[in-house]
Amino acid sequence: MPDTTADGAPVQETPEEELARLRNQVYQGELELEAQRRASYIIAEQLAAATRARAPAPAEPKRRNYAAEPTAFDGDRSKGRAFIRQCWLHMQGKPEDFRTDNDKILFILSWMKLGAAAVWAGNVTQQFMDGDDPYPSLVDFEADFARNFILTDEA
Repeated sequence: MPDTTADGAPVQETPEEELARLRNQVYQGELELEAQRRASYIIAEQLAAATRARAPAPAEPKRRNYAAEPTAFDGDRSKGRAFIRQCWLHMQGKPEDFRTDNDKILFILSWMKLGAAAVWAGNVTQQFMDGDDPYPSLVDFEADFARNFILTDEA
């Protein structure tokens, strides 16, 4: 409430008093603004720290796989060992793509595209499609592959 005289009339400020009052208001406004800036800065720092804490580690650059894809296999027993080695080399070059034995088995089956190999792979694939898991491990698959497609003196 503004100051008043004894008769209730408002007291008139001198120009110097008005200037001082206005300067004080500006100064108080600047103090409030500086407090808000500090609070905003603290909040921004906290947000940045929380974001850094949650950010995933940068992904490693994808390795280039220099191992060629295998040649389509036709079931020729004299080429069975070479085919399985080609598959192994390719899978070793892309470990992120072949994390499980089933990933590896399905990859090998997908390259058994011709002749007797295609028939055998088709039968195994059908077992997978029917919900069966014909091979508990890659070792079991490779043993069956060797019985069917690697010459006896090579196995």
